[in-house]
Amino acid sequence: MIRLSQTITKALQNDFLISNSIYLFINNIFGAGVGFLFWIEAANLYSETEIGTATAILSASSLIAGISNWGLGLALIRHINQLPKSEGNHLINTTLSWSILTTILFSGAYLAFLNITPSTLSFISQTNTWTIAFILGTITMTLVPVTDQILLAHFAGKTVFLRSLIMYAIKLSLPLIFVYFLNGSKAVFFTFAIASITSIIYSIQQLKQKLRIHYTPKPNLRYVLNHKPILKYALGNHLGSYLISLPYTIAPLIIIEKFGESIAAQFYIGTMIAMLINSLAMSLSTSAFIQGSTEEGDTAPLQRALKIMTLIILPMTTVLYFISPLLLNLFGNSYLKGLPLIKSLILAAPFSGFALFFVANWRIKNQVQNINIFGLIYTLGLLLPLTLTNTSHNIGFYLIIGNIPAITYGLTNSNILNKKAQLL
Repeated sequence: MIRLSQTITKALQNDFLISNSIYLFINNIFGAGVGFLFWIEAANLYSETEIGTATAILSASSLIAGISNWGLGLALIRHINQLPKSEGNHLINTTLSWSILTTILFSGAYLAFLNITPSTLSFISQTNTWTIAFILGTITMTLVPVTDQILLAHFAGKTVFLRSLIMYAIKLSLPLIFVYFLNGSKAVFFTFAIASITSIIYSIQQLKQKLRIHYTPKPNLRYVLNHKPILKYALGNHLGSYLISLPYTIAPLIIIEKFGESIAAQFYIGTMIAMLINSLAMSLSTSAFIQGSTEEGDTAPLQRALKIMTLIILPMTTVLYFISPLLLNLFGNSYLKGLPLIKSLILAAPFSGFALFFVANWRIKNQVQNINIFGLIYTLGLLLPLTLTNTSHNIGFYLIIGNIPAITYGLTNSNILNKKAQLL
């Protein structure tokens, strides 16, 4: 038994796909679990209306953060191991600096838009406290995935997990303190912002101490412009990735305006439950992408990862579907009204999970055009019905049906199912 354990441990250390996937999966599933606990905690501390408003603010912040990183984090994973160390450091510094600058610009533009347009979230731009908090919080939400991508590009999955543990501990602690002197929307958003700031400080310290990467807030755009393949890869992937993340990011903003805070809260809670499923797909596809990029376009790790996911995701979806009423009871009786919507979100989760594998395949092969076309089809398929429907009961159904055109495109323009993949 000891010898078998030693053999398995050695195999995991030598198999990057499995070992890094384990770290990423533990991180993602732990994050989904903590997120689940956080929203249970918030739902029991604050009203459904306050939670709905908070989710809309977080969605607006995520929307800006998603567009502000230029896709350079993905370019780091794809190209940094092929660059001299000094050039890699230039790229890292430029990625972080330009992410901060563009986040400030886009946040300012959004706040100006709120000033001139009637909206449920107009209050953000009307008080200095909210304005400053929103900009700082959005900057941190931009930098968290970017710093994670830098660490993952250097195979530091364990550091990413430790960074996440710090953030999760803060997320679970602060609402218990804020409940005494902040309303729900402020408490939730401030918690996310403070947790993100703390975890970023840890990540930058680890970059300096373990990887000897020193951040200097001096963007070198000329360096990126002189490396056109990196810029083309970054911007092309950025557009496609942003389109793919757009439906679930912008949906709470559409829902809160059309159907009110309560439905927005139910939708957001549903996506948190669905994230328990997608965390597996995110872990495996990301790890396979990193290994495939290191080994110059090798898609064999992706095929293995897809096989592993297929074996797990269907039973996982079935279990969550049938226990969803029990899970919603943890948030409070008012959330049971959204059970049909939340069941539909659970059923839609595997489609979103498989979509990540198509994108990872095209990233490895540098087929940016396919990513962008897929992202456009995916976004239109999910958002058009949502904007046209006049009843909240159809939202979940449209999210399931809306995946079909994108999945069809992925199957016909990707070869990840054409070769046999060994599990181990």
